[in-house]
Amino acid sequence: MRVAGLVGRVGLRAGARRGRVLVRAAPVRTVSMPAVAALPAWTLRGGARGALGGGAWSQREGVEGMAFAEGVRWYTSYPDYLELKMPALSPTMEKGNLTEWRKKVGDRIEGGDIIAIIETDKSTMEWESIDEGFLAKILVEEGTEGVQVGDVLGVITEDEADIKAFADFSPSSSAPEPESEPKAAPAERSADTSTSSSSQDNSGAAQSVVPKRPSHQTGGAPRAPSGPRVAASPYARAIAADRGVNLGNVQGTGPHERIIAADVVSAPVGDAQAQAPAGAAAPEYTPRQLPTMGGEQYTDLPNSNIRKVIASRLSQSKQEIPHYYLTMEVRMDEILRVRQELNEQADGAYKLSVNDFVVKASALALRKVPECNSSWMDKHTRRHEVVDINVAVDTEAGLLTPLITSADLRGLSDINGMVKDLAHKGREGKLAPEQIAPGTFTISNLGMFGITQFCAVINPPQACILAVGTTQDKVVPKDDGEFGVVKTMTVTLSCDHRVVDGAVGAKWLNSFKTYMEDPLKMLL
Repeated sequence: MRVAGLVGRVGLRAGARRGRVLVRAAPVRTVSMPAVAALPAWTLRGGARGALGGGAWSQREGVEGMAFAEGVRWYTSYPDYLELKMPALSPTMEKGNLTEWRKKVGDRIEGGDIIAIIETDKSTMEWESIDEGFLAKILVEEGTEGVQVGDVLGVITEDEADIKAFADFSPSSSAPEPESEPKAAPAERSADTSTSSSSQDNSGAAQSVVPKRPSHQTGGAPRAPSGPRVAASPYARAIAADRGVNLGNVQGTGPHERIIAADVVSAPVGDAQAQAPAGAAAPEYTPRQLPTMGGEQYTDLPNSNIRKVIASRLSQSKQEIPHYYLTMEVRMDEILRVRQELNEQADGAYKLSVNDFVVKASALALRKVPECNSSWMDKHTRRHEVVDINVAVDTEAGLLTPLITSADLRGLSDINGMVKDLAHKGREGKLAPEQIAPGTFTISNLGMFGITQFCAVINPPQACILAVGTTQDKVVPKDDGEFGVVKTMTVTLSCDHRVVDGAVGAKWLNSFKTYMEDPLKMLL
């Protein structure tokens, strides 16, 4: 008797949801029933039609599916589930750090719930769920760094009763380790595991390096007098041996009056020195000796993703972009007067800053000199039709550049509100990807720190960045031959010489100066 059937490929459904057994039809093959009977390690199960006409085959005792029918592959089937993959939360994100899980295995997840906290190359953001179900498995523990976008972090299942089925689940995309790789000896594996565990536990904290001291257990090193054992830490004993301190004369402040290093260091000179023989002259004053720490002392601080991206982009900028710098003084008396009048009339609705005027004047100058609103693209120079300005903001995580879109079309109060809101979100790590996207021009203002003048590094692929200093008093000659005091501000324009020639950069600076010294022209 012969049974004809479709030989299929059994697998997990491709896409987000997996677990259902699907069959992809392949060329028809004929299988004889005696051949089936000759394989006792296989049993025919009815109900899942498609693999072999009237039933599905299940594997037992390690027999491979290829031994039965060429082209058949067999997988362990799980209930329906959804893979939680590392999302791309910013346009340039390739890796991310899984800072914290907000859900644990077994928790119910609703649409809109915060699943985890992800540190991207731009900021730290909340990962919001768009699916519903139960968290069945966590595959990447919180605190893991350098997780590739698309890597599976966990699994969601629809039915709470299916959670236990995923206890030994591993992502289907994970490749097995090469068999040819030599296995480490037990002692080596133990040491590696210990080292790895220690590194993970301390990945988010500063690593303080303390040099080891040489041992003093051999040779003629001084020892405490014989008698009752003195409770002291090994480090305290090492310091005492170096300095010749009699630990019997030192009062311990550690647990159970145990002597610690600080006790030996801070002990009075009279107690720290070995007792002089009776009748001997009082010793001369000896300066206090601080413990000698051999080797260099330092603290290693882990670099966040934001700091790594900043380092990479700025290094690329200085290596590839031919910078040159143009510096100019701007008189600020008129703009400070206009700012004061506008703030007095605002009734608390807004409070304009000098930086708001700088953003507006820069945007209008870019409209007037569009060559500076361009980018170098190797084969061509791209001139942007919109004026989007990034404003540098300092945060604990590093430098961020929130985006003011269409800055040339916005009023001063609108710019003021956007800058304050974006700066606040940046310091809290809540900026959305579109709010930190690359613009066409960047402004970096260090005037609030009292910096008079500096040169900023161009933010690629932009062609220019404006560095703004503080406002200060300056004595200048007046038309009547006398001298007077005026308010001035120094600005420096960094230009990409591939895109902006020196004369073009000077033209832009003069246009900016005109708007700043006569702010009413911003209304035209």
